[in-house]
Amino acid sequence: MIYKFKKDDVDFEVELIQDLDNGKVLSEHVVLSVSDFDTDEWNSIHLNKKDVYHLIGALHLLHKEMK
Repeated sequence: MIYKFKKDDVDFEVELIQDLDNGKVLSEHVVLSVSDFDTDEWNSIHLNKKDVYHLIGALHLLHKEMK
């Protein structure tokens, strides 16, 4: 499963990738990658289940503060 977040007026793209087979997770990790279109470089981090939990908490807090 790949989620892409891209905005037309921004020069980077973010992908969140998780391996699935008929809905079943094949990997214990999620890969979060950011591409810079100016340099064609990709920077990636591998997140385990605990990392994803903390990322969700951080994003939830940011979302709450944005309201």
